[in-house]
Amino acid sequence: MLSEFDWLRRCDTGAELLATLQYFDEHPGLPPGGDEIGMPHSAFGGPCRRCWIYPRISTDKGELYCQFCSEILARAEKLYQLSRRSVIIWGFVNRLPKHLTGKVAEEDPLLFGRYVHDENKFLAVMHRYRLKTWLKEIVIYYGSQIKGIFQIFPPIVYKKKLSMGDILCRASYHDVLFAPTDQLMIRFYSSPLQLIRPHLRDREGMLTFQVSEFLN
Repeated sequence: MLSEFDWLRRCDTGAELLATLQYFDEHPGLPPGGDEIGMPHSAFGGPCRRCWIYPRISTDKGELYCQFCSEILARAEKLYQLSRRSVIIWGFVNRLPKHLTGKVAEEDPLLFGRYVHDENKFLAVMHRYRLKTWLKEIVIYYGSQIKGIFQIFPPIVYKKKLSMGDILCRASYHDVLFAPTDQLMIRFYSSPLQLIRPHLRDREGMLTFQVSEFLN
C-alpha cells in the first residue's frame, strides 16, 4: 500500500533512513506490511504507533509496532554512529548518474544507501569524506551534460520538532523551485533545519554554488 518514498517519509532520524534504504536494497520489490490494516486507534489498542497503518505484531500492551517498523527500529539502533558520519544528497537532474545504479554503486563501500525516485530525482547517503570525490567523479564523467541541482545536508540525529521525513519533503519541494536548466548547482546546508528557511542563507550568498565553486 505504501511506496518506498512513503516509508522514507516516515523516518524520524538519519539512522532510520539508512535502515530503510538498506532494507529495500536487500529486499527489492518486496512490499512490507502486506494488505492487512491495523485496528482503529482506541483505548484498548490500535495500529502500529510508527506507520499508523499496519497491525502491531501482537495485541500485547508492550507491542507498539508492526513487523516492518520493528525491524527498521532495530536496525536503526545499530546504524546510529554511521548516520552521524554521513551526508545526504537529494538530486533533481536532467539525467540520473550511473554512479547510483549497477555495480558502480554496489561496490562503493562509502555509499551507504540510495533511492531512485523517478527518472530525474534521487536520494543518496554516503560518508561525508566521500562527498567531494563523488561529486568530482560526476563532473569528470558527465561534464556539462548533467544539469539540475544537488541539495546536500546532514541527517537528523535526534528527532525534536521535525523528522527526517519532514526534511526530505522540504528538499523535494525546493528542487522544483530552484533547479537551474543550464548547469549543475549545489545547495549546501550545514544543518538539516536550514531547509525550512533557505532564503536566509541564500541572501548571504552562503547556500547556492556552482559545482566548480563548491569543489574548490
